[in-house]
Amino acid sequence: MIAFVGAIYGIAPFVLQARDADLPPSLFFDDFFYYVVIVRNTLDGYISSFDRLSVTNGYHPLWFLVLLAIGAILGTGFWFLVVVHLLVTLLCCVASAAAHRLLREEGFGGLPLETATVFVFIAALYVASGGMEVALAVPLILWSLVALRAWMATPTPARSFGMALIASAAILSRLDAALLYLLLGPLVIVRAWMSGEVAALLATARRPNVLAVAAGAMPLAAWAIASIAFTGSAMPVSAIAKQLAPFPAARWDHFAPILTDGVPVSLFGYVVRILGWAWVIATIGLILRHRRGRPSTSLVEVAAMCFAPLHLGSFGL
Repeated sequence: MIAFVGAIYGIAPFVLQARDADLPPSLFFDDFFYYVVIVRNTLDGYISSFDRLSVTNGYHPLWFLVLLAIGAILGTGFWFLVVVHLLVTLLCCVASAAAHRLLREEGFGGLPLETATVFVFIAALYVASGGMEVALAVPLILWSLVALRAWMATPTPARSFGMALIASAAILSRLDAALLYLLLGPLVIVRAWMSGEVAALLATARRPNVLAVAAGAMPLAAWAIASIAFTGSAMPVSAIAKQLAPFPAARWDHFAPILTDGVPVSLFGYVVRILGWAWVIATIGLILRHRRGRPSTSLVEVAAMCFAPLHLGSFGL
C-alpha cells in the first residue's frame, strides 16, 4: 500500500506538468528555495552564502549537504527538482518502514499495525512534501529509536557506534531533534531505575562503548566546531533571530491553536488538526494504560508523548 501511494505521489507532479507546462515540476515551497539559493551560490564559489557577501549557517546542515551533492551532479534546474521530489517520497517510505518495525516490536500487529504505518507515511509526507529538512529528519529519528532499542538489548561497541552515528545524523538533519535525545537520556536512566537494572546500565559505560559513542558523535562535533569557526555560533542565525521574540508568550502558545485553528489553508489546516488530536488521543491512551496497571515502559512512547509540547514550546530552530 505504502509503495503504491508513494509511487503515485512521486510521479503525480510530472503528470500534471505534462498536462500544463506552466506548472512547476514539484510541490516545493517556502524555505526550500532558500536552500537552493545557498546551494547555487556554493557551487559558484560563494561557500555557504545566501547573499554572496557573508557566510551563513542558517540551515540544517545534513539536508543542505544532500541538496548540494544533488546540485553538484545535476545543477539546480528541472532534474534537480525531479530527483529531490523522488528522494523526499522515498524518505517517507523509509520513515514508515522504521515506524512499522518499532510498532511491531511494541506488540502491535494486523490491521492496527498496518493502519498506523500508513498514518505515519501520510504524516511524514505532509510535513516533508515542501522539500524541507524534515524529509530526512523523520526517518533518521525513527531509525535512531530502532538503534536505541537494539543497543538496550545488546549494548555492544558496534551498536553503540551505530546508535550515536544515526542520532548525530538526525540532529544534523534537523538541529532541534537534539531535544528528543535530551529527553531519551534521562528516560533511559529512569527506566533502568524502575526496573532494577541500574547496575546493568552502568556496566554498559565501559571504555569501548564510550569510545564508540564518541566516534559516532564526531560528525556533530565537527559541525559545531566549523559553525563556530566561520559564523561565531553553533546555533543557526535563523534560530538566534527567532530567540529575539518575547519569552514565553511567543512560544508556549504554539500547540493549542493547532488543535483548534490549524493553519490558514483549509485542507492543510484539517491535516494539521487531525495530527494534533491524534497526539492528544495517543497521550490519553498511554495515561489510561498506565492507570489500569499496564505501565508503559517504552522509551519511544514516553519520549514521543513529551516531545510534541516541548518542541512546539521551544520553537526556535
